[in-house]
Amino acid sequence: MPSTAIETALTGCGLHITIDRPARMKALGVDNLGALDTAIRGAEAAGARVIVLTGAGRAFCTGADLTTVSDNATEVTMDAANQVIRAIVSSPVPVIAAVNGPAVGYGVALVCPADLTYGADSAYFLLSFNNIGLMPDGGATALVAAAIGRARATALALLGQRLSATDAARAGLVTRILPDDQVAAHVEAVAEVLGAGPPR
Repeated sequence: MPSTAIETALTGCGLHITIDRPARMKALGVDNLGALDTAIRGAEAAGARVIVLTGAGRAFCTGADLTTVSDNATEVTMDAANQVIRAIVSSPVPVIAAVNGPAVGYGVALVCPADLTYGADSAYFLLSFNNIGLMPDGGATALVAAAIGRARATALALLGQRLSATDAARAGLVTRILPDDQVAAHVEAVAEVLGAGPPR
């Protein structure tokens, strides 16, 4: 689905979903969110036993693309963003987030419901909503607090502080941090283990 910047590839038993929108550092518009939702919800029917979600190039996802959102379309965008999170949470197959670079705003929300999350050394996590006068979306207020605790989540949301990959691992936001050039291979090995296991 190159027109929406959501690329899918079924490799063996894994559905690889890649956010590829370099001009906007993987920021997602409504059409992108719709394509992402469709890909996740259709994974099992496509024969996938595991989903790998990642970004192309140097970023995982830098949030919602607010340049494409008019005042009267904000609610539609937020609904689409929430649908993707619900799709990940309700996925009948495991979801692995391979965080290859910055996860900002809604990008952090995408990481939280994944079953396993592996991050690159260069990755960081940033709830930047306070800088633009918005509430965290995609369920981030609940998901981040559940992952790392209310106090730390509140500080991230209100102060807009960057959480390094190392600190994210210590806080329990990610499963493991690896050198940048080892993330893809490690995620593939984990996906093979999951794909060879029982489907339920």
